[in-house]
Amino acid sequence: MDKDGQQKRVSGGYTIFPKTDVRYWRDRVFKPVSVRDGGDTRIAGEHFAVKLQSGKKRMTLSLHTANREEAAQLARRMYADLMNGGWALLLQKHRAKPEVAKKKDSLTFGEYIALVRSKNLIPERTIDSYVPRLRRIISEIKGIKPTRKRFAAKNGAWREEVDAVTLDSITPDDVRLWKSRRLAKAKGNDALRRKYTVSVNSTLRQARSLFGKKILKELPEVRRPHPFEDVEFAPRVDTKFYGCGIDAPSLMRRAIDELGGERREECKAFLLGIALGLRRKECDHLMWSSFDFAAGTVQVQPTEFYALKTRESAATLQLDPEITALFKGWHAQRKGNFVIESDQPARDVDYQHYRADHVFNSLVDWLRVQGIDADKPFHTLRKMFGSLIVQQHGIFAASSALRHTSLELTNAFYVDRTVRTTAGLGSILSGAKVVDLAAPDSSDKKVA
Repeated sequence: MDKDGQQKRVSGGYTIFPKTDVRYWRDRVFKPVSVRDGGDTRIAGEHFAVKLQSGKKRMTLSLHTANREEAAQLARRMYADLMNGGWALLLQKHRAKPEVAKKKDSLTFGEYIALVRSKNLIPERTIDSYVPRLRRIISEIKGIKPTRKRFAAKNGAWREEVDAVTLDSITPDDVRLWKSRRLAKAKGNDALRRKYTVSVNSTLRQARSLFGKKILKELPEVRRPHPFEDVEFAPRVDTKFYGCGIDAPSLMRRAIDELGGERREECKAFLLGIALGLRRKECDHLMWSSFDFAAGTVQVQPTEFYALKTRESAATLQLDPEITALFKGWHAQRKGNFVIESDQPARDVDYQHYRADHVFNSLVDWLRVQGIDADKPFHTLRKMFGSLIVQQHGIFAASSALRHTSLELTNAFYVDRTVRTTAGLGSILSGAKVVDLAAPDSSDKKVA
C-alpha cells in the first residue's frame, strides 16, 4: 500500500482509488452532451455532472461548475451524503434552491430554470441542451444582442441579462412574431425557407419542452398562459433526400482519382462517410483498433475521447473487400492511433471540436467543386450511403446501417425518394415497336 494508504492495485496495473478519495471522482465527472441540428451536431454542456446510484435508483446530477477539480470535490461530498443519509439527504443538501421572486408575476426565466432544476423534472443533460435555445428566443425577442463570449463557461453579462427577463413580459404572440420574422428572412427563396423552417422548429421544440404539461403541473406558481402556450410549429417542409446532382459511383471514381497521395486523409474521410455512413465526429475520433481487417469490419464504439451520440450508434459495420484493402494499406503506414491523422490532439472542451478540422474543410471544398451544394456536404455522403442501402436492401436495413433510433427518422430525412420507374413512352421516340392496345369490338355490342 502507498504512503497515504488511499490507493490499491488491481490486475492489469491500473490504480483504483476509494470513492472517499477525490481522485476517484476526477475521471468520473463529465459534461453531458446534447444533440442538435437534426442529430448531426453534438455539443457538450457548460457544467460537469456525475452519476450516482444507491439501491435501484440511479440519477445524473449537475455539479453546477465548469471546473473539473471543483466538480470532483463536490461529487465526493455528494457520494458521502448519499451513503450517510440516502437520497433524501443528498437532494436536500445539494439540489438547487432557487430564490423565488416575492411576486409570482415577476418570476424571471433564470428563476424558472432554477425551479425546474430543483424539482428534478428533466434530466440535467436535457436541460443543458434546451436552455440555450430558450435564451436565443428570449434575446431575439427582447433585442439583447449576443456577444462573442456568450458561449463561454463564464459568459456573464449576456446570459445574466437574458435570464433577468420576466416570464410575464413575453407573451405567446411575441413568440409567434419571432417565428414569423425568422421565416420572413428567407423572402422568396424556397431553399432558404426550408432551411429556416427546420432551424425555427428545432429551436422552438426544445425551448417549448421546458414548459411541458408535466413540468407545469409541478409548478403552480408559474403564471398562465406561459410564453409558449399554444404556439404551433411552422408548417413542416419536405426534408427528404432527393440526390445531390451526382451519383455515388461517379463521385467515388473521382475521389479515388483525385484524393490520393498527399490528400489521402481526405480520401479516408470520404470513404468512411460514403462507404460506412459515419458522422463527422465518428470519423474524426475513429481509431485503428476499431478495424478487423480479417473480417472486413469496423466497430463503432465509445472511446476515452468520444461518447456515442445514442446507444443505437454502437454497431459493427461491414466494409467491401476493396475498401478494406485500402485501409489495410494505410494502416501499415500509420503514424498514430487515429485513422485520420492530425497534428491536433483530442481535447476535452465544452464546444464542438474536431482534431482533423482542416481535413474535413478541405474535403468539403472538394465536394462543392463536384456539385454538392448542400449546407453540410460531408453529411450528404451519409445520406448517399443510406440511399444506396435502401435501394439494395430496403429501408429496414438502411435504418440499421445508419444506426438510427427509429425507422421514422430514416424515412423522413435520409432516404433518396427519387422514382426510378417510367411510363415506358420513350419507345415511341426511339422507333421501337409499340404494341397497340386492343380496341373494343363493336360487333359484340347488342342492338336494342
